Amino acid sequence: MAAGPELEVGFYAFDLAQLLMLNEPASVMDLGVNLDHGVSPYIDNEKCLITCQIAPSHRWIW
Repeated sequence: MAAGPELEVGFYAFDLAQLLMLNEPASVMDLGVNLDHGVSPYIDNEKCLITCQIAPSHRWIW
């Protein structure tokens, strides 16, 4: 995810994760760092961990 005009694109990753896990996120942990090296544009570095629980009614078929 980015912290600028690209912020909207980051939400697509959350929507896709929710769709693939067939459930709402149980927890979201985020860590962001702005790496400013005196150049433009600034470099944003962000990591996000999304944890989901699979509902008992949704079982994977192998």
